[in-house]
Amino acid sequence: MQQELWKLTLSRGLDRRHIQNYLDLVKGVNEFADPFICSTCRFRSLEYLWRVPQCYEWDTFMEERPRMETWQ
Repeated sequence: MQQELWKLTLSRGLDRRHIQNYLDLVKGVNEFADPFICSTCRFRSLEYLWRVPQCYEWDTFMEERPRMETWQ
């Protein structure tokens, strides 16, 4: 969805109003957050991984809790 909105914005030109409308639409959308984060190196991922590709530690992913201000 985000890519389609960005394509629509670009197809209409880089008018600041369109860009601001796009940013307003996606502001606070939790779907774009990476829910898993490594407790060792802070690597972020959309899916749970047993081994972290950045620091090569095993089983160090935690589920990130959204902050309350993102829900307002």
